[in-house]
Amino acid sequence: MVAQLSAFRRPYDHGQTSYALAQLAAQRGDTTSAFLYLERSLDQGMPTEDMSNQPGHSIHTDLMLSPLWGMARFRELFRPTG
Repeated sequence: MVAQLSAFRRPYDHGQTSYALAQLAAQRGDTTSAFLYLERSLDQGMPTEDMSNQPGHSIHTDLMLSPLWGMARFRELFRPTG
C-alpha cells in the first residue's frame, strides 16, 4: 500500500496522499516517517480542520494518528502561532 500511494499522483491532491502515508506510518509505529509525511501534507495544503463531510473530523481527532497525539513534536506542529 505504501509503494502504491508513494507512486500515486493526481492533480489538486492538496496533501491527501501524503496524509494517507502519514496515517499508515503512524499505525506501523514509524513515527519518523509519520511526521515527515504529515508535515509534507500540511505543506501541500492539507487542512487541519473539517477534513471531510463529517463534523468535527480533524487531524487532532483522527484515530489513525493517535500514536502521535502524546508526542511533543505533534503538539509543536499544531501549536498556535502569532
